[in-house]
Amino acid sequence: MNDRLTLSLLVTLALTGIGSMPADAHGKPEHGGAFTEVKEYTFEVVSKEQEGEKTESAEKEKKPHQENMEFTVYVKDPALKPVTAGTGSVTVSEGDKQVAEAPLAAGGNAFKAKATLPHHGRYRLAIDFTPSGEKPLKAKVSINVD
Repeated sequence: MNDRLTLSLLVTLALTGIGSMPADAHGKPEHGGAFTEVKEYTFEVVSKEQEGEKTESAEKEKKPHQENMEFTVYVKDPALKPVTAGTGSVTVSEGDKQVAEAPLAAGGNAFKAKATLPHHGRYRLAIDFTPSGEKPLKAKVSINVD
């Protein structure tokens, strides 16, 4: 094949996008949370302020406060079936500083953890999770606490 034909084919592939089609993600978020995949396991973290802890926003922002949060972690296996048995924990960091750590407790089709955060803002969650009979997995997601 001559160079001109090769170049023509490459340009055609690039223009049509065939040469650079992205791979589809294995899973997708289903609960509106932060999402990541580790070794074909999917992790979705939904964070919310614990019930009974909500106060008037304007009043709350005027004084130092803490955020009492509940994290719901949905885990799915490589076949995208919910994982309901396993052990793990959630570590919450702000920058390089660890601000909270909590064990994950199984409940229904998800795992829950509660933690008190120093204030609202952007945090990084590290999830250490071991599905029953499997090797440990480490996942990380970012969350924004309002």
